[in-house]
Amino acid sequence: MINTKLCNQILENQDLYYRTYKKRVKKKNGYKIREIIAPLNSYKRLQKAINNELKDIFLISQISYAWREGINRKECLTPHLGNKYKGEADIKSFFPSISFDMVLDLFNQYFNKIDLGIPIEKIARLLTVPCGAGRSLPQGFVTSPLIANAIRFNMDNMIIDFCLKYNITVTNYGDNYLLSGSSLPYNFIKENIERIFGLYGFTLGKFWIAPIHKRQFALGLTFNKKITKDKDSVYDVIGLIKRGEDKRKVLGKINEIGNSENKKNYNYLIKLMKKVYEENS
Repeated sequence: MINTKLCNQILENQDLYYRTYKKRVKKKNGYKIREIIAPLNSYKRLQKAINNELKDIFLISQISYAWREGINRKECLTPHLGNKYKGEADIKSFFPSISFDMVLDLFNQYFNKIDLGIPIEKIARLLTVPCGAGRSLPQGFVTSPLIANAIRFNMDNMIIDFCLKYNITVTNYGDNYLLSGSSLPYNFIKENIERIFGLYGFTLGKFWIAPIHKRQFALGLTFNKKITKDKDSVYDVIGLIKRGEDKRKVLGKINEIGNSENKKNYNYLIKLMKKVYEENS
């Protein structure tokens, strides 16, 4: 059972039970800063208990690969490998876009199956945080991935129906939809995905389609004919230098960058490595 006394204590002063910090996430064209809201230990234990109660109740779509035990991002990309054209559509500001009302609606759909000993509205408040004038699903709560997957269930099924109609392969990884096929008309696909997102309160963010002879990159991996991990970026190598990693290893990474990127980055890293290693010698 859920600790109802702790639930009420948290709801009275919720901001005392979590901390907020920034996290740098690697993207195709560099890095993006994300805000993470992490619960303190007592709040985290409560969320784990709620998550355990809900995980066998909520329905998750057949195309959803993220945040599922034993499944990784490579498995999300594998169904697309035999297709000439590939693309990606992501949901803009995914977690902040999931409002308190959306979370409450989700719980109301399953109200006959949910029995946590506290009202459904209180559960929805426990698992969202203040955001602007309302409340939204935070990135960092134990329960957020499960709720996010469940909230997308009906939208995922509409996207599946659309893709089946036009012989498109589709998979999902959190806020990212991967698409592939023998033909992917850019404007037609974009307009329909954008329309479906809008029906469920979401906004289309990044969108691209590329043929097999162009780089096809998603989820931090290239997946043209096989799935490969990109070489370390300049920022990754800077991190290696500042941590004082093995000099030969670092030089090898710098040489890889010198062979694949402009010489400006290569020269900068060489100078930085000499400076740091000389100071530490």
